[in-house]
Amino acid sequence: MNDFQDFLRGASSPAVEAIDATLDARSKQLANPALNPMHDPAEARRRLSSEALDVSLAIYSDDSVETVETEIADLVYSALVAARSHGKPARLGNVLGILAARNQSGVTPSGPGNAGTHRCVT
Repeated sequence: MNDFQDFLRGASSPAVEAIDATLDARSKQLANPALNPMHDPAEARRRLSSEALDVSLAIYSDDSVETVETEIADLVYSALVAARSHGKPARLGNVLGILAARNQSGVTPSGPGNAGTHRCVT
């Protein structure tokens, strides 16, 4: 089995574990609010909004798929850092597990403006 197949069976990937460990270490380095602008809720929102805008701009421009993927990675990383900075230690492995489970069940996420969960249409 490859790492992704193991991951879908419930095992965490060494690569995902390494990223979570890096985020843990980075969070500890930035535990002092004076050294971490992401502790400021306004700054965290600004950075996340900026990353989300970068994703949107990359998608709806002539940027390459590699640029789009890089921007998505930046957004996910920034969201995980912000969550940890605010006492919500979200794990990349858990996020990927949620996506994998939704993919297997055919359910897409619900959110503001959505009336509950929706079935994936493929």
